[in-house]
Amino acid sequence: MRKRTQKSLKLEADKLWSKIIRSHGYCERCGSTHYLQAAHIYSRRFNATRHDLNNGLCFCASCHRWGHDKPLDFAKWVNEYLGGAIVEELSQKAHKITKNHDFEPVVIYLREIEGKL
Repeated sequence: MRKRTQKSLKLEADKLWSKIIRSHGYCERCGSTHYLQAAHIYSRRFNATRHDLNNGLCFCASCHRWGHDKPLDFAKWVNEYLGGAIVEELSQKAHKITKNHDFEPVVIYLREIEGKL
């Protein structure tokens, strides 16, 4: 059996992460149960927090759009919703420089979480 590429593992991790976040079942901002999406607090470009479950919010499409359109309001809301300590911890983790991120353990972990849903 061939070893999977990091690209394919990253894609699987993205899908698992999104499914787990959306399993919340309702928008964490407005309470809607329609058109649920997984929203990142810190951008997906930060591999260290890309699949961190604390870095995700279950939002409806409208609230997800609001978060992108009004980033300062989003940041303020997240700080109030999660608390400054969690946001600061995510910030430090996101901005920590890492090289050669391995997505295989991430996929294994997220599969375990998915199995408990």
